[in-house]
Amino acid sequence: ALNWGATPVGSVQFMSRSGAGAEWVAASSKDFSLPAGLEDWEFFGHSVAIDGDLALVGGPGHGSSGAGHVWVYRLVGGVWAPVQELTPTGFHSGFGSDVAITRGGGDAYFVVGAPGAISDHFYSGQVYLYRWDDFDAWADHTLTVSEYGFASGTSSFGASLDVEYQSNGILRLAVGNQWYGGGGPGSGCVDVY
Repeated sequence: ALNWGATPVGSVQFMSRSGAGAEWVAASSKDFSLPAGLEDWEFFGHSVAIDGDLALVGGPGHGSSGAGHVWVYRLVGGVWAPVQELTPTGFHSGFGSDVAITRGGGDAYFVVGAPGAISDHFYSGQVYLYRWDDFDAWADHTLTVSEYGFASGTSSFGASLDVEYQSNGILRLAVGNQWYGGGGPGSGCVDVY
């Protein structure tokens, strides 16, 4: 799934192995399909996450305004296929700059970073949480997290992130922001929720 043109669309390669110590084998083109409508400067594959039969692939440059999007892939019958496109609510958000998946309590949860999202008229970034429904094979947006106490014009909240489902049923979310504090020496922070 490569782009050989003059502008970067992006690529993703799914790989598997039969067991510990076995060679990694790339999925052939018949085992993987690209979503329709990929664009120049999309950066499809900029971020990826995989857990079992689900994968997320970010394209933070998608759209004329750089809004971005994320494709949910599902492994069915040995084939990775795109099943849903997740999109942001705003423009110039870089939605899909980072993605993460966790499972617990019978559900899967997706987290998507949008470090260029506008909140209160500043570029403060946002993180979107989705809950995957295996029965309907669909992810529903459940929560948007914005940077707390943001007071400057430069931020990248959501540029990096991770999520974990804990045994007590609580989701823990860590969100990185390398520009917090102005971007100079000593700048940056991680917010944990």
